[in-house]
Amino acid sequence: MKNRENAFLKYWPWLLPAGAVIAAAGRLLGTFGMLPDFWMGFLEGSGCLLALLGAAMLIVSFAEKRKK
Repeated sequence: MKNRENAFLKYWPWLLPAGAVIAAAGRLLGTFGMLPDFWMGFLEGSGCLLALLGAAMLIVSFAEKRKK
């Protein structure tokens, strides 16, 4: 039986840079007045949530690699 990698540990750490980009874009667009405050906060909050999930998955993937 082949040893398959977990898809969560393989692809979800990419949420860290994606979330950081989304949060930065929300802040930048809100600073220049292109977004209302609600949408700026929504983009920042969702970007930070994605970045936290990505960081957690990155830590778990490092722990799994170290365990092997």
